[in-house]
Amino acid sequence: MTPNTSPYHHKKAEWRDVCMHLGRQEIIYLSGLDKQMFACCLSLCQSSDSEEVLAPGRRASLSDLRSVEDIEALSVRQLKEILARNFVDYKGCCEKWELMERVTRLYHDQKDLQSMVSNATEDAGPGTAVEENLCKICMDSPIDCVLLECGHMVTCTKCGKRMNECPICRQYVVRAVHVFRS
Repeated sequence: MTPNTSPYHHKKAEWRDVCMHLGRQEIIYLSGLDKQMFACCLSLCQSSDSEEVLAPGRRASLSDLRSVEDIEALSVRQLKEILARNFVDYKGCCEKWELMERVTRLYHDQKDLQSMVSNATEDAGPGTAVEENLCKICMDSPIDCVLLECGHMVTCTKCGKRMNECPICRQYVVRAVHVFRS
């Protein structure tokens, strides 16, 4: 008897179903009575998910929302998914409106943050002087060190002393010398 024609294989294939409720495919093997209960449960899950805005099998994301009105069309599962993906605790929420309130707050916070970032980049312009003068290793301290042998100035004194080779040209660093800018 080959593996594909065994009675066990046919029985196993007979009770195989794909559950989409959790957003991923899971193969579930069920016996007769369990299969009827599963079918009933699956139909309930599918009817509650019929109001979904996103395509089935696609994960809900905050970036999918174009306006606050889009939040109202989301299912409870999608609202929870958005909150979980953005590390927002929703454990105390019992009603859909509570989840919608948190997603709405998250949506507004994201829009405010995007506008602040765009305003900051417009004010600063490309290649700001502040960023150009920061150590390229730690990005905290100003550049105040020249690496000897090659002469590159890309690090602070603290990082320069720890360098074995120049991050620009990969030449061996003999000494890191502190410089004073005027």
